[in-house]
Amino acid sequence: MTEDGWHGGTTSIATNVPLYLFSNALAPEEEQVLSQLGIAASILALTGIAPSNGMGDALLIP
Repeated sequence: MTEDGWHGGTTSIATNVPLYLFSNALAPEEEQVLSQLGIAASILALTGIAPSNGMGDALLIP
């Protein structure tokens, strides 16, 4: 969230945020930078929803 109370956008404060995963499954290396498109596309794929055409190459899961 920005200082103005907005969510989203392309600024560093809106796009570089921590992601905490608690799982015994696959996980990224500690301190690895992940793409928001990759995170979104992966969550969609894991829930059975097809990612949009522009997101397909960003999948973080095999």
